[in-house]
Amino acid sequence: MTRIIFRADASTSIGAGHIKRCLSLAAKFRQNNADVHFICREITDNLTEEMRSLGYQLHRFVESEDEAQDILERISQVDLLVVDHYELDQVWESKARSFVKKIFVIDDLANRSHDCDVLLDQNLNRVASDYKQFVPKHCRLLIGPKYALLAESYLRKRFPASLKKGKNTKKPKLLISMGGSDLYNVTEFVLEALTSYKHTLEITALMKGTFVRNGYPHTVRVVEHINDLSGLILDADIAIGAGGITAYERCCLGLPTLIITTAENQEPTATALDHCGAAKYLGSFEKITKERLIASLDQLIADAETVKKMQKIALNVCDGYGVSRVLSELSADAINKVQLRPATMNDAELILEWQQDPSTRQYARNISVPTREEHFKWMFEKLSDPGCLFNIVLYDDKPAGVLRYDYMQDKNHYFEISILISPTHRRLGIAKAALKIGRQIFYDLSFYAEVHPDNKPSRDLFLQAGYMSCSSKGYVEEAHV
Repeated sequence: MTRIIFRADASTSIGAGHIKRCLSLAAKFRQNNADVHFICREITDNLTEEMRSLGYQLHRFVESEDEAQDILERISQVDLLVVDHYELDQVWESKARSFVKKIFVIDDLANRSHDCDVLLDQNLNRVASDYKQFVPKHCRLLIGPKYALLAESYLRKRFPASLKKGKNTKKPKLLISMGGSDLYNVTEFVLEALTSYKHTLEITALMKGTFVRNGYPHTVRVVEHINDLSGLILDADIAIGAGGITAYERCCLGLPTLIITTAENQEPTATALDHCGAAKYLGSFEKITKERLIASLDQLIADAETVKKMQKIALNVCDGYGVSRVLSELSADAINKVQLRPATMNDAELILEWQQDPSTRQYARNISVPTREEHFKWMFEKLSDPGCLFNIVLYDDKPAGVLRYDYMQDKNHYFEISILISPTHRRLGIAKAALKIGRQIFYDLSFYAEVHPDNKPSRDLFLQAGYMSCSSKGYVEEAHV
């Protein structure tokens, strides 16, 4: 049995985000029958109860990190150590090397050295070069919100979220979510600011304690504690929230948000989400005024087109498949050295080169070779489409092809597969391996492929990969028919 150890903490001062994203990954490991342990110095009572109810083994210590190392040694035969802690670095991780086979670090700061095999930074503002000086040469970097560790419930609610037509104009539903602890009582500040707001709102506020409703002009539901926010996010039209991990949860479900940061490390994410149009960053809680908050909310509620645009951009920022992408990277040796990563506009030039090859155009729907302008416009539109899952196929860590899934509205929610292997990488089994990895990552989708009648290699590929013919040109995966 695979044994996984998580080292992370949660408290009112550091928040619950580290533990929550570890729990999202732990759930997936548990589905694969892994033996999951947590080593914690600080942990809130509700998270302790949640861990134990899920069957995870919790090990507590109270003094130095040497105690954590002792616990790690006693557990023994650890296949993977997951470290999600801002106060731990290369020194602690190097000591742990003696007791574990592989180390996976989750970070957000890019400010210290690590001894790890894989590192994840799920933030939108981050690039791989930020970590080059901090990790070993062999370390694999997983960068960006496509790798965000969200609970599976967000993925299940993503499709209904994408169908939302915008806010409720008569009585907008507002979600106020300022983090698990809200040390600075920002929620109360927001509620007080809304006392004189001219529109009638239906408010759900995550907060502890009581709220005086007498004479308050809006309907208010107070939620003191909840493990999973996905239902509340799906139900809301607009949010006012902090800039931590919940910012990506809101993006996954396309919820337009006014962000108020409650910690310095939230500011880069909030700024990046504002810059791309997925949210509006109002500033830190120390600087925001009631007048600024009301004016921003009023502007957003009055502008239906901006809300729809924010929804689409937010959906594209984070698609909810982060956990399965990470699990694929952490699994035993990649199939035939093949891996997938999300595509970016930086890949456009290389893909154009592959597209211009005569052998690629031979069986394409459109045999005309695209111009550079046409190709870049097409790729930008694809990468901006929440219904497109655009992946680069890697072979030995180098780009070797494209595997793309496009949502088909007329095919009962199937996703159409488009696969292209570069001319120099064909006949190496890469396409079949890529399809298998794609199935592992996008495990909840149903796939359809259309193949040119004369394209025997492609037809054989899909048949060998477990697809069956459904028409003269179409193939669907047998397990999802």
